[in-house]
Amino acid sequence: ITNKKEKRKIFLIYHFAAILFAGFLNFNPAIGEFGMEMKKSENTLSVWELFGKSLVFLGSIPVINVFFRQKKIAETGYYSIELERKGQIQQGIGLLDTGNGLRNVFTNEPVVLAEYDFIKSILSEQEQGQVERVLRWEMGAQDIDEKLVCIPYHSIGKDGILFGIYIDHLRIYQEDKIKDNAHALIGLYTEKLSAKEEYQVILHVDCVE
Repeated sequence: ITNKKEKRKIFLIYHFAAILFAGFLNFNPAIGEFGMEMKKSENTLSVWELFGKSLVFLGSIPVINVFFRQKKIAETGYYSIELERKGQIQQGIGLLDTGNGLRNVFTNEPVVLAEYDFIKSILSEQEQGQVERVLRWEMGAQDIDEKLVCIPYHSIGKDGILFGIYIDHLRIYQEDKIKDNAHALIGLYTEKLSAKEEYQVILHVDCVE
């Protein structure tokens, strides 16, 4: 937890869950004149009643979590993602940026931007060493491996070269379906994309739709 706002958020979620759990344990359905009614427990719960209700409550948490995660995705553009290269998989969160129009000028492929520290676990040690030397500009153009792609880019008042690498699959999870982008081009970013570390990848709209 990095700041007071995050601590306060966790504190409120914890106490809300505790109150919800306590209320659930005290819930006793009863059949009345007008159907099922809620009746406050008059006696102390037995061990088995407590155990059973606890299991039901804990079992509902993943369902609730999925619901809120999908709601957050719909509102913020966050997606659960999975990157795969040579059998190595890295999972994380991607942000859909409709303003990301970055493409490989030579092939017109969309470019997805990813933090290098996030993606390096799916590279071999040899590949990591070479990529890091390239990112530090310690290698000449003639020494760059063909696996690395030079991607010229232009942003407001700035031109430059972004280094990219192809991965076998970029999977984007969207509610009840998965968008699988085969042979996706990933641009390597050496810094953090999110100050709060909420996501590690910026998605191109063409990779999502």
